[in-house]
Amino acid sequence: MKKIVLFTILSLLFIACSKETRYNRKIEGDWVLLDIGGEVQVTDIEFQFRRENKTNGKGAIVVTENGSVTKTAFIYSMEEDKIILTFLDGETHTLRIDNLKKDEMNLIDVDLKYDFHFARK
Repeated sequence: MKKIVLFTILSLLFIACSKETRYNRKIEGDWVLLDIGGEVQVTDIEFQFRRENKTNGKGAIVVTENGSVTKTAFIYSMEEDKIILTFLDGETHTLRIDNLKKDEMNLIDVDLKYDFHFARK
């Protein structure tokens, strides 16, 4: 009986702490784009992620250039080590998490093959 209870508890813990849930919790917040493929950006670009549940959320890309701010909203979902961004016009982009630390994140655009390096704001 004890083995069954222990197995049930361990199974629930494993399911509750999926990779998607951990990633979603870690990406929540504001991230400043430092470079794309090693090229330093002169335009201020920020990604904002707001978690809504274990594997989904809302966000925005905020671009500031010459004092003008453009904000593009998206919803996102986590699938294994990927973030699927869906914009309001229906366009989607898949970003693979290459590296995710407390204050640093590297994402690779699966379609465009760009490597994005971010720092937590």
